Amino acid sequence: MLPPRVTVFDFEMPNSHYNAVSSVGLTVIENGKLTQTFYSLVDPQCPFDPFTVNLTGISAETVQGAPTFAALWETLRPFFENTVLCAHAAPGDLHVLSTVLRRYHIHWATQVQYLCTLELAKQFYPDSERYSLDFLAAKHGIQLTHHVSLSDAEAAAQLLLRFAERTETLEPFIKVFDMDTGHPYRETDRERMMNNICSRLQAQRDPVFAKARRKQLGTDAVLGVRPKEIRRIAVSISERTDAQFFLEDLPHKWAEEDILHAYLLNRKKRFRTALNGVNRFLPYITNDEVLSILSPGVLAVNRPALLEAIDRWLTDPAPYAPALALRMLGRFFTDRHRFSPEIADRVIRADRSLPAAEAAAVYFFSRAFDAAPEAAEAYAEALEPQPDCLARGRAIARKHNEETEESQA
Repeated sequence: MLPPRVTVFDFEMPNSHYNAVSSVGLTVIENGKLTQTFYSLVDPQCPFDPFTVNLTGISAETVQGAPTFAALWETLRPFFENTVLCAHAAPGDLHVLSTVLRRYHIHWATQVQYLCTLELAKQFYPDSERYSLDFLAAKHGIQLTHHVSLSDAEAAAQLLLRFAERTETLEPFIKVFDMDTGHPYRETDRERMMNNICSRLQAQRDPVFAKARRKQLGTDAVLGVRPKEIRRIAVSISERTDAQFFLEDLPHKWAEEDILHAYLLNRKKRFRTALNGVNRFLPYITNDEVLSILSPGVLAVNRPALLEAIDRWLTDPAPYAPALALRMLGRFFTDRHRFSPEIADRVIRADRSLPAAEAAAVYFFSRAFDAAPEAAEAYAEALEPQPDCLARGRAIARKHNEETEESQA
């Protein structure tokens, strides 16, 4: 499975200095399908050397009248944002991109996520004699005019689709490129950023709060950081590579790290990324507070796929899986347009032996009686005997309505 959006790109250069481009080709893959292409010659504003002219067929005469990279950037920018980038030998093309951006004093992203079809080929064909784009394209019957940037990008996109068919997900192969240094992040960078997050948490420790939290959670793995401070950290790092590394580093050591994990997942903007993140985190949820926080709003954009995941969680062996499923049902399926006997039956039939699952069931019915009272009452009247979670949920909703009426009186 591919990420929701991938931009496959290729640059041709006028010389060997890696600080200018003479053409750019782009191919966009959205939800597994090719949706857009883009090609442009670029005036590199620097000399061409004979070797690259012979290789690419692009010369100073060819690019006369073409836009400079700086002039073209606002057209290119939407292709490079909110996406996973991909190229054959991607670190090389990304290094060129970062260098050219700095050359024109264009301030853009500090880091980007990327896939590399060269690295993927080495993973899937460890015994291959060659890994060049033209060799791999011929191997797969992909048409290619090599060193024409759009043709190279289209061929790399076709390769990526082939590789995606060979694995359940390509997420483990996604890496991070540092646009400031012009190089991929190294493990030492990961360790440094992980230590930075831990240091930020430790700096907010409250010994008195820590003592109360250890007693509440029944564990010594507590720093004593208040949730509002954890939320501030989540907001400050959510768009940075720090967060991506942190979300991959499971299990965590401290209870506060689990809470930070939940807050970071809540800030995800893509459905599939958020759902995959919840699936990875699920086996490591160990307390009710994390469960109550974890609720990425973006999951609302694809409720059918979310419901499929909920049905899996209802039978998942992870201790908090049924409770999470019920929380998600309460969060996303209790309004008057979506509450139904079929949804409510999932709650009644669920394993509610864990207190958190019973509490999540109460939460579901309290929201249902509040948002869809007529449908919820009809369901309750038809259900005999009525479980305690339904009765408690109805009571909470009635109390809430009474308090609302009093405040408005």
